[in-house]
Amino acid sequence: MDGRSEEIGVSVMSSKRYKPAIRRELILKAAVDLAKQPGGWGKITRESIACAAGCSDGLVSRYLGDMPEARRAIMRVAIRLSISEIIVQSVVAHDGYAPKSAKLANLLG
Repeated sequence: MDGRSEEIGVSVMSSKRYKPAIRRELILKAAVDLAKQPGGWGKITRESIACAAGCSDGLVSRYLGDMPEARRAIMRVAIRLSISEIIVQSVVAHDGYAPKSAKLANLLG
């Protein structure tokens, strides 16, 4: 998420046709926003991402893949942007998506 979603000034998709890279970014931003909510990481589904992004379940699958791939994409963003709300939820869930202990300690400072 390199700021393009802020540049185009939308947080969810409308009926406008976006370029694939922007569409993926908007869907991923919606997924990250969901995951940041208390308990959000454990409740993320393809359907909840689609609802938050204002698109179909099929588009979520097309741009983020299956749910393990989507979770990895969300975690990559969380690590890159140091979004501790998501990282900590994954650690507590023991789901294997969060970085290992040494790297985690550096991320959470």
